[in-house]
Amino acid sequence: MKNRKKGLVFYFTGAAFLIFAAVGFIAYMGLLTSEEIKLTGLLVAAIISSVIAIVLLIIGYRFSFLIDKETAQRFEHYSAYPAKDVSDYRGELEAVRENFKKDTDAEKNKIGVFPFIDSAPYYDFSVIKTGKIYYSYVVEANESLFINRRIDRMTLPAVVIYSTDPFYESNPLALKEIADSLFANRHQNFLRDESQFFTAKKLTDKEGRTVYATTIMVYRKHLPLYCLSDALLPLIADPQNSTSVFFADCKYWTDNFIGDFVNGVARKKEYKIDPFDI
Repeated sequence: MKNRKKGLVFYFTGAAFLIFAAVGFIAYMGLLTSEEIKLTGLLVAAIISSVIAIVLLIIGYRFSFLIDKETAQRFEHYSAYPAKDVSDYRGELEAVRENFKKDTDAEKNKIGVFPFIDSAPYYDFSVIKTGKIYYSYVVEANESLFINRRIDRMTLPAVVIYSTDPFYESNPLALKEIADSLFANRHQNFLRDESQFFTAKKLTDKEGRTVYATTIMVYRKHLPLYCLSDALLPLIADPQNSTSVFFADCKYWTDNFIGDFVNGVARKKEYKIDPFDI
């Protein structure tokens, strides 16, 4: 996030110099036929401004899009994780909750805000303090989130489902079946308008358990390889008191959970449930 802000500063400054240079060149060409005006200084200023603009724009690109050493090392680290077959899902979730609880940093798990139109309700960071971590599963997302571009500064929307019911702590793959069903019928359900953002939309399974569907702003840096996978994700939520949800930063995940996510182990599993009541 800090790198992106620096990059924007260099971009805007570079653009200002570029505009100045363009005006200088245009003025030089327009006055070139005048014998009474000395134009050497104007031309030199325009050339110098052009060079400065190019340098600043290159630096801006470097800060905005090229990963730093720490990010490259983290990418290499997570890429090496072997596939893990998680069996004790409740135990893994409790471990993630404990890791999160131990971190006393007041700014933990916050993301940079890149607001879309009417997206303010999705940035209520109070949920990070008041919420609890639950399993979630992605129903659909911006296509860019599934592509590994090694860019950690893009915050884009996705639709996820999760439940606060204890049943899903031990049986989170049931969320996968529900997500698959919702996506398969997206043209007939509330997902048909892809531009619509919503929060904590209540759904009910056949056993009467509540499942929530919500829009989430996905911060790439909180994902091990900066992109989504067909797998479970730990999510921070408090549907009774907050409109927002956030994926728990992967630094709080267990090794088993990371291995499952990075290698998409969940996509190979099935969990048969009764048809979902959409």
